[in-house]
Amino acid sequence: MKRTQPAAGADDDAVYVPPLPEHEESIQHSLFGEILDWMLAPLLLLWPMSIAITYLVAKSIANSRSTTRSRTASPCWPSR
Repeated sequence: MKRTQPAAGADDDAVYVPPLPEHEESIQHSLFGEILDWMLAPLLLLWPMSIAITYLVAKSIANSRSTTRSRTASPCWPSR
């Protein structure tokens, strides 16, 4: 059932009926918007993951270097 607007000046007491919203399939999206969606969604997923992985790898390298130096009795530089 389609709602129609009354003719202009037909009845001054008529209640305004807003148009029905469009279906999602009928809304046109720009190509730029679609490309941006396809590029931005993986970026928002991969960026935090890469930061977390980088942090964990750097932390493990830093801890392994400090523990090996503290276990050895010799200083970091060669003695003469």
